[in-house]
Amino acid sequence: MKMNSVLSQGRRLSSAMLKRFSSAATHSVELYQYEVCPFCAKAKATMDYYKVPYSTVEVNPLSKKELAFSEYKKVPLAVIDGKHVIESDAIMDLVRGWKTKEKPSADELKWRDWANQKLVVCLPPNLYRNLPESWDSFKYISQNNKFGLAQSLYVRSVGSVFMRMMKGRMMKKHGITEERQHLMSLLNIWAADALMGKKFQAGEDKPGVADLAVFGMLRSMEGVPTFDYCMKHDVVRNWYTNVEEAVGESSRTAIN
Repeated sequence: MKMNSVLSQGRRLSSAMLKRFSSAATHSVELYQYEVCPFCAKAKATMDYYKVPYSTVEVNPLSKKELAFSEYKKVPLAVIDGKHVIESDAIMDLVRGWKTKEKPSADELKWRDWANQKLVVCLPPNLYRNLPESWDSFKYISQNNKFGLAQSLYVRSVGSVFMRMMKGRMMKKHGITEERQHLMSLLNIWAADALMGKKFQAGEDKPGVADLAVFGMLRSMEGVPTFDYCMKHDVVRNWYTNVEEAVGESSRTAIN
């Protein structure tokens, strides 16, 4: 089946496409996701902040049967008003465009790209650094009622072992020698060079696209040891609390 889709060019939708989507007063948003996917979490943080109602569909990470309707087999995939939008930045920009005409600054976009290229690749080696933590990182599978007991145990077991085995390859690919030290060095960069003493990366008034991106990535790890490790950084923890308060309650309406 061919997709009735809008496939983003690069990471951002064109201004013409944004205008076309923005013409409707209300929107239907269904996000196909993994609950712990940092890219999915960026999109959810943006919809939560702008109070855009959305539902989520949890995708089986092994079979991906929930994506059978689509030629695109990765997450996040958002079905918005019947159209398919892929890539987290495109989803963020589209949702943001519904609520404000103010464009993000070049500095905001630079730091969002930094999160996409530097921060996110450091998270898996930390999440899956040993088998117990890898198992813990897949506990969301067991917490989702759509997966039966046998299926959730199978997916969690295979997923946690496979990702633990992939850890060394991921570290070598991205030049990471020690995962915890590398993560802390990135948090130091975010605190010193992006925040620079401000309440948010975007300034004192409100979070911007980089704030929502990094916040979403970190929030995706809540409940596991790597999140607790990140919150040991005083500046990052204070900033995270500021963004969390600004984002407020989730606008998610259903979990499927």
